[in-house]
Amino acid sequence: MRIQIQSSIIFIILFATSVYADDMKMKQQELDAACEAARQEKLAPLREKWSSHGLDDTPNPQNEACSNASGLTPPR
Repeated sequence: MRIQIQSSIIFIILFATSVYADDMKMKQQELDAACEAARQEKLAPLREKWSSHGLDDTPNPQNEACSNASGLTPPR
C-alpha cells in the first residue's frame, strides 16, 4: 500500500512538472513573438532609411570624401 502511495505521489509530481514545463515553454514562445514584433516595428524606420540611402540624387559629402581618397566615384 505504501509503495502505491509513493508511486502515485511521484507520478503526480512528474505530471505537474511536465505541465509546468509546457506552460513555461508556451509563455517563452509568447514572449519571443512579442519581442520579435516589437523589434520589427522598431527596425522598420531604420530599414526604410537605409534602403533609400544613396538612391536619391543629393550628393553625400562623406561619399565624396571617400571617393576622392580612393580615386573612385561613388555610384549614383
